[in-house]
Amino acid sequence: MKIGLFDHVEAADRPLATLFDERLTFVKAADDAGIWGIGVDKDQYNVAKRVLTSGVKRVDVGIFDTVKSVQEGKFKGGSDLNFNLKNNGMSVGKINPAVPKAFIDEMNKYKQQIIDGTLKVPTAL
Repeated sequence: MKIGLFDHVEAADRPLATLFDERLTFVKAADDAGIWGIGVDKDQYNVAKRVLTSGVKRVDVGIFDTVKSVQEGKFKGGSDLNFNLKNNGMSVGKINPAVPKAFIDEMNKYKQQIIDGTLKVPTAL
């Protein structure tokens, strides 16, 4: 079973909150070791000093858009919904002031290319 960063079958028997706490522990441990990291799932900027930014899953947007499609009679069940940069289902968290402006500009360039469809992100590793 694969759960986030964890490939451990025994993790399936542990509460999700415990796994999330462990992920935060990784970010904090990296910080303690002087290693920079990137948060995932939610904005983890305030978790440690050395978080560059975070890839934020906008679950709020997904829920809102899904409920709206149900209310409008447009919801089609039986398939996966895809939330991404283009439909605001993903975003970038707060960016650490230590990140040079040139890097932020480069990231924003790639982000816009992904939204425009000119840069394709792999769907599998």
